[in-house]
Formats: sequence, structure tokens, C-alpha cells
Amino acid sequence: MKSRRKPKMKLIKRLIAKITRDKNQDVKDIIHNEEIQTEANQDFTQKLQEEKEKLDHFLDETVELEEKMRLALLEDKINNEKIEVQKKETKELKDVIDTK
Repeated sequence: MKSRRKPKMKLIKRLIAKITRDKNQDVKDIIHNEEIQTEANQDFTQKLQEEKEKLDHFLDETVELEEKMRLALLEDKINNEKIEVQKKETKELKDVIDTK
């Protein structure tokens, strides 16, 4: 019986060693994949941050342009009102000249 046990024990030891090797390779693969994913996440996070900064810049520019547009329209309105007053005054002066 001892002779049968020794080959079984050797077989069991070889199987355990093979499983351990396979398990170690699986762990290495998982660690490698995790490192790749971590690097990809870091790249994505950096790109996302850059895009957020671009968006913030565009939003700031949009606010600035909208304010400039509002002021330009207000100035245009004021100028148009002044032009109307000047037209009226010019017409009145012309009428005065024509009556003399």
C-alpha cells in the first residue's frame, strides 16, 4: 500500500504545483490588467479635466460676448434715438428756414 500512496502523493503535489503556477499566472494577468485599466482611467481623467477646462473657457467667452452684444444693442438703440431727435430738429430747422 505504501507504494501506491507515494505515486498518488507525487501526483497530488504536481497537481498542486500546477494549480499554484496557473493561479499565480492568473493573478499576474489580473494585476497587469488592473494596471492597464488604472492607466487608462488616469488618461481619461486627464482628458476629461482638459475638456472641462475648455468648456469653462468657452462658457466664459460666451458670457463675455453676450454682455458685449447687449451693450452694443443698447448703444445702437441710444444712437437710433439720438438720430431720431436730430432728424426732428433738422426738419424743424429746415421748416424755419423755408418759412423765412
